[in-house]
Amino acid sequence: MALLLPDFLRSVVAIGIKVPDTPETQWIGTGFIYGAMRPGTDEGDMPFLVTNAHVLEEEDSIFLKMNRESGFPAVEYQVNLGDVREYLTYHPAQLDLVVLPLSAEELSRSMVATYPIKETESLSLEKAREIEVAEGDGVLAIGFPLGLAGYEEKIAPIVKQGCIARIQDWLSGDSRHILVDANIFPGNSGGPIFLQPSPFAVEGTKSNLFPYLIGMVSAYIPYEDMAVSLQTGRTRVVFEENSGIVEVIPSDAILRTIELAMRNL
Repeated sequence: MALLLPDFLRSVVAIGIKVPDTPETQWIGTGFIYGAMRPGTDEGDMPFLVTNAHVLEEEDSIFLKMNRESGFPAVEYQVNLGDVREYLTYHPAQLDLVVLPLSAEELSRSMVATYPIKETESLSLEKAREIEVAEGDGVLAIGFPLGLAGYEEKIAPIVKQGCIARIQDWLSGDSRHILVDANIFPGNSGGPIFLQPSPFAVEGTKSNLFPYLIGMVSAYIPYEDMAVSLQTGRTRVVFEENSGIVEVIPSDAILRTIELAMRNL
């Protein structure tokens, strides 16, 4: 029994930076590979790294840790951001989203075993309305919380379960985000979120048997509590906690950004 296609785990990569003066890599975020059809052809996928814009902010160089074919250890694929800055494409309406084209040929030479998620596996607004996605539907969030990227020889994404907390305002066009109830932590940023398939549905509604890509983790919405001075009445300390409510950038926004990137290549 499986609720998630095994290939989808292979789409996820760990994003890290080198710790100064050491050979160690600190894993700071998550990304995933999205495959776009090559312009002017009907064959092959052009791989794009998808992640949050804030993951790459102020970094000169990042490392993508990806699994390779069976029998070979994971590889840390270095990307000098200064060299590829002109190829970084941000969401045109300033959502926390950036995409970067990768070389399919170079990944193939390195025997990287990534899986590019396809447009047909993504939950578009039209598809969400068609299958009647609603609050309470289960979701699966994949990433590397707290830098837990797995082992030296292999990355192992962590899957966390949750549910859709609010989606009606996105379905109606009143919001650019979907809200999900799931405990995510630093390191989950940029990770994909999939719809959890289920054969069960309330009478008169539709069931869904495919784990569509809903979108990408942006950030959790923090809960803030303030300690106020009894003497002055002013706030002295602000305590911030994870509310468990996550802002998700929908798949449509990812696809739009990749289409823009392909026009600019």
